Amino acid sequence: MAKYPLGPIAAGLLFAFALFHAVSANGHVDFFIYRLGAELGLRGESPYGSAKISARIAEQFPELEAGPDSLVNNCGFFLPPMAVLIYAPFAILPWVGAKIAWAVVSTLAALAIARIPHLLGRAGRGFASPA
Repeated sequence: MAKYPLGPIAAGLLFAFALFHAVSANGHVDFFIYRLGAELGLRGESPYGSAKISARIAEQFPELEAGPDSLVNNCGFFLPPMAVLIYAPFAILPWVGAKIAWAVVSTLAALAIARIPHLLGRAGRGFASPA
């Protein structure tokens, strides 16, 4: 067994990168759309109105090209209605806070995935080859 487990180290690097990206860059366009759909849904509005989504995308990401084939003119909330509930906790946070929370959730998911081999009792033994 390694002195420093690779899973937690990788998850720590993922968290550092995600946290840096959350506070330094105006990115996460897909996450912005999912969060915006939840925000609209929580206000009782339909998250499927692409005009509202497009307007908010253009406002949040002015650097995106506004041509006919651009994301601004071809985006929308296409997730099932249950996704509004899943992204609701992020919708009540300010944008940077939501990105930081997303970095935390992503890191916790990475740690959980890294634990799967240990939970299955295969740590250090590899997987059995087919007969």
